[in-house]
Formats: sequence, structure tokens, C-alpha cells
Amino acid sequence: MPRPWTVLSHTPLEKLQANLWSVESALPKSPIRRRMGIARFADGRLLFLNAIPLDEPSMKEIEAWGTPAFAMAGNGFHRLDLAAYRVRYPQLKILAPPATVKRVSKITHVDGWLDLLPQDPAVRIEALAGAYEGVCVCTAGGQATLAFPGDLLANQNPLPGIGGLLARFFGFVGDLRVPRLMKWIGLKDKRALREHLLRLADTPGLQRIFTCHGPVISVDPNGALRRAALAI
Repeated sequence: MPRPWTVLSHTPLEKLQANLWSVESALPKSPIRRRMGIARFADGRLLFLNAIPLDEPSMKEIEAWGTPAFAMAGNGFHRLDLAAYRVRYPQLKILAPPATVKRVSKITHVDGWLDLLPQDPAVRIEALAGAYEGVCVCTAGGQATLAFPGDLLANQNPLPGIGGLLARFFGFVGDLRVPRLMKWIGLKDKRALREHLLRLADTPGLQRIFTCHGPVISVDPNGALRRAALAI
């Protein structure tokens, strides 16, 4: 049974760029944190990257900023709150990478993938070569941010307890990296992914990178991504 709109503790909205906001929230029954991105297309429509319910003041601020139109599942495991988002926004289109549709559809109907999005050079989603996820490339004012809403890359801070030990074992804790778990189950072609990430590291004006699990990287994001790619 899909769960209702459930707000857990979260940070204030972070307004990273004119067309990209972010927020970090708790996960139920887990020490791991998760991050949502919200990208705004030029026509005012919004794309939720890894949709997370927020408190009413935060949601009202988002709704005043743009029109909720799309929610993208980072992968087949990032589906927890998609049904609640669809109830709140009946017009919302749910997007999921093709390989994850079957799993996400157990929570809510999947409308499609990247072909449903508007063609906006400032908010671009790329399917990652050699993997089953996507990346959002947002540009504004000469700056660029890369948002990885799935689990392909992570940089989670150290966590307490058994959950923290498991997160470290599976490779989610530490500097930006492809977690060990994703090397086992999330890759089709390591070389193709490495080359794609290296191209993304050369994104003009790159100022930030963020993943679903970890803080925003704003110090040497190019170098962090190159190191992660070469370590695959």
C-alpha cells in the first residue's frame, strides 16, 4: 500500500541556482539522509528529482516558484513518495528509466521517460551511458550544477550504528564515488560510464554536484567527479 504524504525532518530549501533548488531529508527507519532536487524549466514547469514530501510552508514556496509537472524516480528503489506526489498533483507526470519501470509501477503509474520533458537547454536530463539512471544538467548565469538523483554516485557523511556500518560497507560513505553496491548491480558497461562521467566533469561553468545521498559538493566538483570516474 503506497504511503500517504509523510513529512520527515528536513533542511530549509537551498536555492542553488535560478533554476535549481535542493533539500535534504531524513529517511524512515534509517540513519541515511536523502536529497531532492527541483529544477525549473523556462516555461515555469517544475521537475522533482527524487520526490520528497516537505512541510506546507516549503511546498507552498515551491508552488509559488513554478508549476509541479514532472517527478523523476532516480532508480527503482527511489519510489517511496511518488504516489503521494501524484495524489497532491494529479497532473504530475511520473518518469522512470526504462529498466526501472516495472519496480516503480508497483507504487504508481509511470508515464514515460525523457521524451515527455520540454526541450530546454538550461535543464537537460541525460541517460547515463553504461548505467540505468540519469543525470540532470542545470545551467544558469554562467554556472552549472550536476544532479545525480539515484544511487550511481554517493558521498554520504559517516553515519552511526549498524546502518552506518552497512552504508560504509556498500560504499555510500566518503568522497564522491560509485558505491560498491552499484558496481555489483547498477552498471552495464564500466568503460562507457567512466567516459560519460569524464565528459560531465568538463561541463562549462561547473560549480556544484549533488547526489541523493550526501551534501552538495561545491569545492572542486570537476576534480571530484573525475576521481570518481577513474575509480570505477
